[in-house]
Amino acid sequence: MTFDDLLDDQPVETPIQKQIRTAREELAAWDAAHQIPASSVEPLTEDADDWEQTPAIPEPLPALVAGDWVSFYGSVVLAVGDDEPSSFRAVYTRYGQDLELTEELLKYNESFWTVIDDHDLQRQKWRRDTPLVTRGKWPATEPRWERGSHEEDVARDTARAAAFQLTDEHARRAELRRIDDAYGLRPTSRSLAQYSGGLR
Repeated sequence: MTFDDLLDDQPVETPIQKQIRTAREELAAWDAAHQIPASSVEPLTEDADDWEQTPAIPEPLPALVAGDWVSFYGSVVLAVGDDEPSSFRAVYTRYGQDLELTEELLKYNESFWTVIDDHDLQRQKWRRDTPLVTRGKWPATEPRWERGSHEEDVARDTARAAAFQLTDEHARRAELRRIDDAYGLRPTSRSLAQYSGGLR
């Protein structure tokens, strides 16, 4: 650095400031190429060594309407009316079920649908490892049985019985390995200590 540089009014760019400027230029070029709006960036300290990216606020999802689909990861009873005869027509859900909503289901279970998009609140409210209900149909790649359930045992036993029908020994072994990878080994005993509470 020369004496003339010290007299110059322009501030000298430090190496870290140069890295930050270069990174911001590269990100802006990438965003422009992919048409992604850049979120605001604010310095945490005066020398601009630390930077914090302000996350974009997601837009709220539209309210549920009749005809929307929801999926259940547990059992719950949904009312279809507020009179005594309607109580006999209540909807009982199960794990892996998807359901098309009707006006009655929306009207008489309004407080239940308010938490559909807050999965953390559902886990806390019903003391579950997963949310109880989500938007959309049940994913085609997910099995409709719950781990450790009787349905899983039936599906495993059915698949193993079909594998033992294969005459080719190598194909039979490969199929049995695939079944063990998908289902795991069948438990030899069950314990009530595995129950964690909440709706199932």
